[in-house]
Amino acid sequence: MTTNWLAEDRLEKFPAYKQFPSGIDVFFIHITKTAGTSIRHCLDFPRPRKSEGLFKKHYNHQEIQQLVDPVLWHNSFKFSFVRNPWDRLFSYYHYRKRNFFSKRPTLDPSNPNLFPNFADWLETYVVKRDISQTNLRPQYNWIYDNNGNLVVDFLGRFENLHPDFEKLKKILEVPHLQLEHENKTERPCDFRMAYNNRTKDIITTLYKKDIELFNYTF
Repeated sequence: MTTNWLAEDRLEKFPAYKQFPSGIDVFFIHITKTAGTSIRHCLDFPRPRKSEGLFKKHYNHQEIQQLVDPVLWHNSFKFSFVRNPWDRLFSYYHYRKRNFFSKRPTLDPSNPNLFPNFADWLETYVVKRDISQTNLRPQYNWIYDNNGNLVVDFLGRFENLHPDFEKLKKILEVPHLQLEHENKTERPCDFRMAYNNRTKDIITTLYKKDIELFNYTF
């Protein structure tokens, strides 16, 4: 019987999967802007190479399950990290702004007319678009099934990154590894200072279920 599951040679390059020296099979659901790049690199998960065009960087659990053998998925250890939604969106905004100017080195980043401010960006790129199929989808969509069940065995928090990563290291039996925060987005202020009542309510509405499930507050 022919299946569509990833063959072994491709599974070895799949960014969401790794077999650790202890023999444990592991899937990492890398939600955007939750320190996932740092975690991926520290644990030496495969890195997607755009030149090869084989895989993208981020996969939710539904996408992973469409690609891998169900037996492997069922028998593997699965983990992810989440982040305060207000903080996550503010960080994502500065990530996009940084990339915009890094690709256009002749432009002046201090010119306010070249890139929208945070409030305008939220209105244009979040409120007026369907984010359900983008990397800005609510975090629960990445790690909960349609029946409301959490599909990961370990869920860490960005706000508790290093202590939670220490717990993860014990589970994966890699005590020697040290986590470095890579791809860190620099921000000019605490995220709370960037919000007004309107923008705060935007996140409250769009990420209502994240806020409830993960018990986040502004």
